[in-house]
Amino acid sequence: MVLTRGRRAGATDAVDAPASGEDATAAEGAAVTDDAGGSRLGSLESVCALVLVLVAGLLGAGQLHDNSFLTHLATGRWLHEGNWSKLWMGNADPYLWTSNRRTWVVQSWLASFAYDSAERVAGAAGIRLLVAGSCMAMTWCLWRLTAPARTLLPRVVAVGGVLALGGTLWSERPMTFGLLFLALSLLAGPAPCIHTITGRASAVSPAGS
Repeated sequence: MVLTRGRRAGATDAVDAPASGEDATAAEGAAVTDDAGGSRLGSLESVCALVLVLVAGLLGAGQLHDNSFLTHLATGRWLHEGNWSKLWMGNADPYLWTSNRRTWVVQSWLASFAYDSAERVAGAAGIRLLVAGSCMAMTWCLWRLTAPARTLLPRVVAVGGVLALGGTLWSERPMTFGLLFLALSLLAGPAPCIHTITGRASAVSPAGS
């Protein structure tokens, strides 16, 4: 009787062993499937981000048409002539005959300097590339800000909506630099700040001047 029971127990163990092996194989297969799904999702996210950034670059590289751009470019040339100290010491507005020597504040001096530098390097094409690069960087920041979204579709819709507005409002104005630095500031902020604006890319919308 003892031997019979021992044999029966051994037989039971022998039958259970393949079942355990099958469970392990199934678990490994599920893990591989999950890894493959995550890899495909990551690749799709990368493609969407690349397409959106390239579209932003095309929008930013458009024809120079803003009516106030020449004033900003002229200010950059004025700074290049050695007038940097006058930014802080005060200077009469060089564009107005009726300024009566009132102090002139150049609030967009960085953008003006960037425009002048780009023009000296590559002419008007350099300025267009500068604006395109700013728009691409801003779009990349927006994509990063939407990272806490649970699915891909809200991210594409949010950033795509901003690009749709940008197609009519983005231009070679200092506003573009301001929007870029705003997006960078949000990225540099704490994580709760990013989660707060998830799905609200209009917080960095191209409205205003």
